[in-house]
Amino acid sequence: MSGRRRLGQHIAVWLVGSCLFVAGFLIVPTSSGRAAGTGPALGVYRGAAAPSQVAAFGTWLGKAPSYALDYFADSTWSDIESPDWWLSGWAGSPYTVEYSVPIIPGSGGTLQQGATGAYNSHFTKLAQDLVAHGDGNAILRPGWEFNGNWYRWSAQSDPAAFSAYWRQIVTTMRSVAPNLRFDWSITLGAGIPGGDEAAYPGDAYVDYIGADVYDQAWGPNGAVVSDPATRWNMYTTETDGLNWLSSFAASHGKPISLAEWGLAIRSDGHGGGDNAYFVQQMYNWITTHNVAFDMYFEYDASDGIHRLMTNEFPIGAATYRQLFGASATATTSSSTASTTSSPATTSTTTTGATTTTPKSQKCNGRNCRTALSTSAADRSPSTPPRTRAAACLRFVATSRPPAWFWVWVRWQLGRGEFKGHAGAAASRPGSAPRLVPTSAWKEFRRFLHGQRVATGYCARR
Repeated sequence: MSGRRRLGQHIAVWLVGSCLFVAGFLIVPTSSGRAAGTGPALGVYRGAAAPSQVAAFGTWLGKAPSYALDYFADSTWSDIESPDWWLSGWAGSPYTVEYSVPIIPGSGGTLQQGATGAYNSHFTKLAQDLVAHGDGNAILRPGWEFNGNWYRWSAQSDPAAFSAYWRQIVTTMRSVAPNLRFDWSITLGAGIPGGDEAAYPGDAYVDYIGADVYDQAWGPNGAVVSDPATRWNMYTTETDGLNWLSSFAASHGKPISLAEWGLAIRSDGHGGGDNAYFVQQMYNWITTHNVAFDMYFEYDASDGIHRLMTNEFPIGAATYRQLFGASATATTSSSTASTTSSPATTSTTTTGATTTTPKSQKCNGRNCRTALSTSAADRSPSTPPRTRAAACLRFVATSRPPAWFWVWVRWQLGRGEFKGHAGAAASRPGSAPRLVPTSAWKEFRRFLHGQRVATGYCARR
């Protein structure tokens, strides 16, 4: 998970037939999608040891994923070397699981010590634990996003130590379980001075070359990049971007992995929001490059909102389902328009006055009047939502409900995705509002359960 995510904003739309209407423009996908059993394998991250949640994602999508992502805990070496709870949780599931493996625990350690082999005994135990649970051929992602600066195993200051440590890990673990596979995985938007290749351990120690890709961008001097086409160009052409990834993987004869990718809403506005253009471009890139598997990050983390299933991204979710889901087996005879012909018109990134509620809205000043229609559960592809009533959300400091509002709502409802990557207990968001009435939570629960909402309420910071 990238440490550079934040939260953005929405535009609510409805579906008519197989087309998407975005800001008044008609979008028809240029491709019918992946036919079952062809192309890159489909996967998802849905939380720690959560095969039932992966299955629920498949039900929502209309197509069962074959891959799943997870993260081992990282507080101590004992957590890293003995992830029995995670391995037991996935036991017997039909999914190929990629485990993200911390390589420096919170209790301490350095890349330089790892490079000497000082930690090999921990990875011997991890390999033995994998074999004992029947995961001797698992995919492992040690030290993921090492080219960033937010994890303890950041390679930015010493890429040679990282690559040497990686070789120690792979050699040690393969001596116990020779069929283990290893994914050398960067993140876009960060970089090691001199190039990420400085941390590459060598072809003999790598099975996949991958990247994490999110729709979030920083322009010159940290400026927000509002145009989706400009952002996509950044993702492909930056120093460690998708063009580099494709070329580097090909030059080393390795398939590509996309263990994490997703839309993003960030509190600082750097996320692309509900952006069908990004989903379409990701689909185009995935299906035209040597991608072994891609996994959508269906999880709302502390640094960003990404979930498609909760109606946070109605446009992006519909596009994803059409391109990656069961409808992907349809023919392309009626798909004649291109989503790339006028990318600026497909943007769902809105101005600062737009609300972040997952429903149609118009905001004026500090009073946000939200037209509440039937929820996503009541919306059919051929029927526009029916507006039944209006509600009011008022905030003292902003004209749109901030990200912490929805985070607090979900925490209050006890939703499982707030347990964290390592299964840690949920914690109360520090910036949660104090005066949101109980009726607000009840109405949001009703909305999540597919019922109509017609209650006015106010909240203050």
